Amino acid sequence: MPGPLDGLLVIDASWGMPSSITSLLLADYGAHVVKVERPGGGTDAAAPERKMWDRGKWSIVLDPENPADAETLRQLLRRADVFIESYGVTRSKELGLDYDDLRVLNPRLLHLSSTGYGRSGPWQDRPGYEALVAARMGFMAEQPGHRKGPIFLGHPSIGYTTGFLGAIGILAGLRARRITGRGQRVDVSILDGVLGQAPMNWWFTSKDESYLDTEEKGHFGHRRVLIDLFECGDGEYLMIHTGGNGAFKAAMDVLGVGEHFRTVTGKVEMAVPLDEEEFRIARQEVPKIWKTRPRDEWLELLRARDVAVVPVLRPGEILEHEQVRHAGLVMDMPDDEYGTLRQVAPVIKFSTAVPDLPAPAPAVGRDQEKLAELLAREPKTEEPGQNLDHPLSGLRVLDLSQFMAAAYGAKYLSDLGADVIKIEPPIGDTMRSLPDPFEACQRGKRAIVLDLTTEEGKGHFLRLLQTADVVVHNQRPGKAEKLGVDYETLRRLKPDLIYCYQPGWGADGPWAMEKSFAPLLSALTGLMYVASGTGNKPVRRARASEDYYGGFLGATGILMALEHRARTGEGQFVLAPQLHASLFAVSEHMTDGDHKPLDTARLDARQLGLSPTYRLFETTDGWVCVAAVGERAQDRLREGLESAGVDLGGLRCVEALGVSLETYLSTLDTTSATAWLDSHRIANEVARDTPFMPEFFWQEWAVASGHVFEHLEHADWGYIREVGLTVRLSETPGRKTGPGPTLGQHTAEVLDSLQA
Repeated sequence: MPGPLDGLLVIDASWGMPSSITSLLLADYGAHVVKVERPGGGTDAAAPERKMWDRGKWSIVLDPENPADAETLRQLLRRADVFIESYGVTRSKELGLDYDDLRVLNPRLLHLSSTGYGRSGPWQDRPGYEALVAARMGFMAEQPGHRKGPIFLGHPSIGYTTGFLGAIGILAGLRARRITGRGQRVDVSILDGVLGQAPMNWWFTSKDESYLDTEEKGHFGHRRVLIDLFECGDGEYLMIHTGGNGAFKAAMDVLGVGEHFRTVTGKVEMAVPLDEEEFRIARQEVPKIWKTRPRDEWLELLRARDVAVVPVLRPGEILEHEQVRHAGLVMDMPDDEYGTLRQVAPVIKFSTAVPDLPAPAPAVGRDQEKLAELLAREPKTEEPGQNLDHPLSGLRVLDLSQFMAAAYGAKYLSDLGADVIKIEPPIGDTMRSLPDPFEACQRGKRAIVLDLTTEEGKGHFLRLLQTADVVVHNQRPGKAEKLGVDYETLRRLKPDLIYCYQPGWGADGPWAMEKSFAPLLSALTGLMYVASGTGNKPVRRARASEDYYGGFLGATGILMALEHRARTGEGQFVLAPQLHASLFAVSEHMTDGDHKPLDTARLDARQLGLSPTYRLFETTDGWVCVAAVGERAQDRLREGLESAGVDLGGLRCVEALGVSLETYLSTLDTTSATAWLDSHRIANEVARDTPFMPEFFWQEWAVASGHVFEHLEHADWGYIREVGLTVRLSETPGRKTGPGPTLGQHTAEVLDSLQA
């Protein structure tokens, strides 16, 4: 059956993970993606991850430096809807493949330029590898580890985020093209990938408000909450989150120490501090108690009391989880090397535009003979259209979500021009007590208060529905039905409605009614082991982005459904739970037919990196991150070491090269090390040991470029600087909107408009 992107032709001449994720998202849902690869393939052509990230695509070989091949590529681009490249600003111009060149060739072409730091700013010419951007921005300083100093990020969260942003930009551009008749450039960088997963924890406010500060000032250790992983009696680990009201006391009862803890009534349990005896038992005795039973026994007992808890799984084990299997999130892919590969299936579920399962990833050049078929397509021609301020101008979204994940995706729709109306009950969104996460999700929205349990509130909502294109919510299964705002009810009133449902675990299934908190998804999908390094015990926290992933998946699904509606007139139900998003973000964790994990890139035991020359190196006074990726870069590194008098002993293996580099850099200070690496054209950055985001907000170039938004005054939080736009379109840009709304700020305005 055709997917929501059926009929789109995408030419992907990029390399690297982020843009592979972008084109994977397009291919999984019906777009015809053609990879244009260099002769012999790129540095990642033989990587196991290709089996997942390039599935469903075609592969042809063209060398853009060869005049004949360059002309063939240009002819393909005359016929394409989307072009994805990662050449960099200077190189794309040299090749004649810059947007300004291609817009003349094909005025309807959407051109995604994937770079390290974007097309402007002081860093635009720095090398753009995920690890290097993470090092510069201090993200490695935020990852807990088994040693001091910055920790290399084992989970490629920045790559996934950048890939999502690329897809969101392209899909928004497609919507704009249907109105304007013109294509445009979509600019997304790895820096945007960093910023896209920063706003929950990082902002500046003149009133010094932050949920992180609140925890510190309120002595989090005495909070009546348990959010941690623990080793059980069989040596396996579980993770528990007692953020739900009453869950802390229930957990203490299960552990056999409930008699020592008071029962909190009339207040939020977590808001009542532990007394000293309670604190001693919770923090000193409880960790020992977990070791008295095997993990499965604890899981059964805690789930019976509605306490949020999951097993801490190893990479790949999530593919056998009962909720994952129930939801159809795993597929067995035929593979020439392994026979069968078990991998994550497409995770966004559409009620109408259901795509066929993708085909295996191609070998380099597999589809060379199909070039004639591609070139036989009619070239794109300019079509008349209307002007449009922003790519999603004219769309209205009703946001019934609470907390972060679904709301964060709706914020992206607002940034790109949609009128997003946040609908809250009279008590407001619980997340309003967390100022920075709330701002991260609600900026630019209009907020109204409606009590959907009353006839009056329901009536206002149904009138508002007639003006809307999209409804999004993340309530537990059954609640929308109880309120009468479920899909089946609303589609009868508005058949072309896009209804995006984003629960924690799913709409049904054995885990559908479980509570969902972001750290639990990290534990369940194997990220606590991924972040810990090979052979180590799991870390307590992985630098992951489950809430962000959930938002990105929802926004992506909504935009795909809108593209399908524009083509067919059909509305539909879109299912994009947080579990599905988190599973997609570990899609490299495949297993073979015997359920054995594939040997994909893994963080080493010292948490230094993924390979001998793509890793952190300690200097005499700090750390540098090096990305000597590919044979040519490694040859330059050998030449540089030999010129510095380092005896490589005639060894050519990359492992020996890494050891020699580690020894040499350990004798240099950081400034000398980076200067030496730069002189030999080895990509590198200083790895900060503190986060850079507090300083980034005061980079005036970042304000000028829209990476940072400045708000002069907010009623509750005063002067604000926060993360700005992370998706830029050249002809219909996103918009700078005001800060998050106060409770009910726009109720009268919105309801009065319904009477007009």
